[in-house]
Order: sequence, then structure tokens, then C-alpha cells
Amino acid sequence: MFNPNNFNKQIAILPLELLEIAPYQKALRPNLVKKIVKNYDPRGIGVLQVSKRDNRYWVFDGNHRLKALKELGARTVDVIVYSGMTYEDESKAFEFFNTTSQASPLDVANAKLERNEPQAVKIDQLVKSVGLEIDYRKTNSYGKIVAYKALEVVYTKHGADVLRKALMMIKDAFGTQGQNIFSSDNIKGFAEFLVRYENHPNYKKNILAKWLRKTTLEEFKFESDKIKKLYNKAGGESVVIQLLEIHNSHRNHENRLS
Repeated sequence: MFNPNNFNKQIAILPLELLEIAPYQKALRPNLVKKIVKNYDPRGIGVLQVSKRDNRYWVFDGNHRLKALKELGARTVDVIVYSGMTYEDESKAFEFFNTTSQASPLDVANAKLERNEPQAVKIDQLVKSVGLEIDYRKTNSYGKIVAYKALEVVYTKHGADVLRKALMMIKDAFGTQGQNIFSSDNIKGFAEFLVRYENHPNYKKNILAKWLRKTTLEEFKFESDKIKKLYNKAGGESVVIQLLEIHNSHRNHENRLS
């Protein structure tokens, strides 16, 4: 298991202007920076974790505190400088130190992508192949996916082909110009529906697609949420049931999925 304490390290005081932030770091949360500034206490700043690589200093733990210190007009900060780390080692160290501070799945995914971890790279490429993006920087932009854990679960459980088809099916039904289109429930639910029914002799892809396009995201979510409450189902399962109901409501009884 990776442990940054296996590298040589020393305590130092460095000018803030020398400290840099690499892409594997989590996106800055302005509200957190404001909170640190507002409640500033030198004892709470602690030390920043820094890697000296190529004669430059890269912060892998403490970017919010660094930003707050800059806003407060500080000139220097206490750091622990690690020697001998590669870029990949730094991204792993980021995960190591942020486990306890609850780095989000997107933060961890970004770090994995930056060090070219195979599954993270494949998921990223798959999402881009269907004209979508993963919202690593948490911009909440249309067409960008926040529910990374759902992508990971479907990819691991059902494989790349099912995940690709599920994303395309959601995109075809609801487009990309809206919030929560690619929610965790939808990603898991559409994928599970395909696993169960795609090869069923009574499944008519074109019929389901047609009527999904006639359903708004708000209507779909309203009905699946009702199913979730009525039958005490998990979100993904309620989406499966809702898709099943839409499909079957436009088929004769003997041609329905079951």
C-alpha cells in the first residue's frame, strides 16, 4: 500500500509564491476558502504537504489553506517537503491525505486520471466517446456528469458496453441541457434495465425510445420517485421499474416484458 511517509521529508518555511498546485488536486471550493479566512487561526492552518519535484514545490495537501493564506496576505507558510516523489506518487499522496477529509469521488477520480490509472482512463474515454464529459472540476455544466461513483459501479459490474449504451440511451431520451439528467439513479437504472431486458424477445428498443422522448426529465423523475417511496425501492431499481412501465404500457399484454 502506498505510504508517503516512506519518502524523505523535512519541515521548512517557504514563501507562498513558490508553491504550485497540480491538476490532480481537488477543485477549489470558494465557500471553504471563505470559511478558513473568516475563522482564521494560525494554529488551525497546520502544515501543508509539499513535494519537491524538478526544483519546484507542488502542494498535494492544503490547496484551500494556501488560497486562504494568500487572501489573508501571508507571505510564508510551514510545510513538510517530501523528496523523490514522481507526479504519480503525488496523486497517490493526495488520496492518502484526503481520505480522512472525505475527498469526493470526483476528486479521487481526477487524481486517478492524472496518473493514468487504466480504469479511470477507460471510463473517461468511454464518456467522451458518447459526447459527454465528467465534471471533475465540479462546474455543474450541462452535459457533464457528476455521478462518477455510478459510472464506476456500472463499469465494474456490467462492463464498458453496458455503460456506453446506458449513457447513450439517457442522452437520447433527455438530451444534455438540464440538471440531474445523468444522475446516479438514472445511470444505474438504465444500465440495469439493459442487462435484464435488452436481449428479451419482447423488448422493443424503438418503442421505449419513442415514448421516453415524449417524457420530460421532470415527469420521469416524479414517477420514479413515487415508485421509490411506494415500493421502498433503491433509486436505480425504481428507474428500472419506471422504464418497464413505459415500455409495457405501449405493448399488448402478451408482448410485455416481465
